[in-house]
Amino acid sequence: MGGFVCQVSDTDWPISRVKGIYGNRKNKPDSTTQLRPQDQLSVIRDLIAVRPGDLIFFHVIGKEFGISGLHGPYTPSSNPFYDNSPVWKNQKEVFPFRFLFKPYPGYEAICDADMSVRVSDIYQAIEAHQIWSLATLENERNIERRAVRKISFSDAQTILNIFLREFRLSGHKVSSSVISPVPANIIPMRTQVGNVGRYENAVKALLMDKLADLHPSLTAIFPNYVDYMNETFVAPTTRKLMDVLVVSTINEDDRHYYIIEAKNSNFKLGELRQLMLYIDLFRQRAIFHPGKDKISACALAAKFAPDTVKFRNMHNTFSPYDPVILIEYKSAGQSKDALFAELPGTVSLPQNPSITPIPWGTPSPIKDIIANVTYGLPCCPNNGYVSRNLIKQPTNSSFIIEEKNTLTSRVISLCYAFVWDQVFSTSTFHDFMKILYEEVAPITSYNFRAINPVIISRGYEPLTLNYIASYNDLSVRRPILVYDW
Repeated sequence: MGGFVCQVSDTDWPISRVKGIYGNRKNKPDSTTQLRPQDQLSVIRDLIAVRPGDLIFFHVIGKEFGISGLHGPYTPSSNPFYDNSPVWKNQKEVFPFRFLFKPYPGYEAICDADMSVRVSDIYQAIEAHQIWSLATLENERNIERRAVRKISFSDAQTILNIFLREFRLSGHKVSSSVISPVPANIIPMRTQVGNVGRYENAVKALLMDKLADLHPSLTAIFPNYVDYMNETFVAPTTRKLMDVLVVSTINEDDRHYYIIEAKNSNFKLGELRQLMLYIDLFRQRAIFHPGKDKISACALAAKFAPDTVKFRNMHNTFSPYDPVILIEYKSAGQSKDALFAELPGTVSLPQNPSITPIPWGTPSPIKDIIANVTYGLPCCPNNGYVSRNLIKQPTNSSFIIEEKNTLTSRVISLCYAFVWDQVFSTSTFHDFMKILYEEVAPITSYNFRAINPVIISRGYEPLTLNYIASYNDLSVRRPILVYDW
C-alpha cells in the first residue's frame, strides 16, 4: 500500500468527488496543444503506481473560491487507465490519465461531508518532522510541475490522523460520492508508455508500475520492500530530487533504503558521484537510524561506463556499509516495456596503484607517532589559530582529533587518524571504514564532509591504494590522506 496527494482545481473537484473519478492532463495548461512526449510520460510516471488499497488525498486548489485544502481520505477503486471521454466542463482538456476512487473504508462519513484540513496543518507536520517524504505541496520554480505526488504510507497515515484531529466542515453540505463504473473497454495506463530507451520518464514509469505489482525482477533486487516513491527530496533543504526511493524491512524496526538514480543510456562515473552525495545527505535525515538502518546507491541505466563498473566492484569490496547496486534495463515489447536486472559484480579487480603515499618524514617508532599524532597531522593548516585535542580513541590504532579555531572556539573539523605498524591490507581497510561509520560519523551527525580521514602505515597493498584513489576522485567527502612511514 502507498499514499498519494493529487492536485485538483476547486471547479473540477465537485464533479470528481461526486463521480469518484480523477484525471490528469495531456495538454499544456489552458491549451489544446498536447504536452511533449517526455512530459506526458512524467504525468504517467506519477500516476501509474496507483492501486486499490492506497490512501489518497486531494489537494483542492482554490482558484474560484479562494480556499485550498486537503480532502479525503479516499482509496482507488481501479488501477490507472486512459480514457478520453468527457467528464469535466473544461473545453480544452479531457484529463484522460485517470483512476476511480471511493471513500477510504471506515471514513465514509468524513468523505460524504467533504471535510478537509488546511494546508498549513500539513506544513506544520512537515516542519515537526512528522512527515518526511513530502516537503511542499506547491510547484516550485525550476522544479518540474507535478499534480500527483507519491508519499510514504506512514506519512499518509500521519495525514489521516491530522484529518481525525483537525478536520473542518466545508461551508455547505454536499451529496455522497457515486462510484463510477470501470469503463467497459478500459485501456490500462501502462499501454500509454512508449519510447523506452529515448526518454528517462518512460523507464521510471515502468519501474514504478512494476514496483506496484511486486514484480519478481524487483523483489529480487529489493528484498522485502514495503514502500516506494518517486521524485522525493533527498533532504528538505537541498531541493535535490531522488528519482525513486525504495524502502525494505530488515526486521520490525530497521529499514533498508535504496536511492535510485536513472539514466536513459550510459551511466557515467560523474553521475555516480552525484548519487553518492545523495547517500550522504540522506544519512543525515531524522528518518534514518545509524547503526540500525542500511542504505544503498542504485544506478539504473541501459549500460554503464567501465569506470562506473570498476568503482562499484571496488567499493562493494571495501565498504559494505553503503553498497552500490547497478540495475540494467533492456527495452522490450517494441520499446513499450523494460526488463530490469541487477548487473553482477566481479572480484577481478585491478592491482596497479594509482596514488602515491606521502612520506611521513624520518622513520619513527610507532609509539612516537601515536604520542604526537594530535600535533603532527596536517589536516588543517596550523597558523597559530588552530588547536587540536584528542577527544576519543576507539582502538589502540585509531584517534579522533577535534580541530578548533582558538579565536572563535568554533569546531573546524574532525581528524580521524588510523596508525598501522604493518602493511595496510584490504582487511585493515575494512577496520578503518568500520570505525569511520560506527565511531567517527555519529559525532558529526553523519556529516561525512566534516571529517578528515588520515591513514599512516608501513606500506600498502596495491589494491588498497587503487581503491583509495578512486574513492578520493569520486567521493564528495574529504579525501583520505595516505602517509607512508
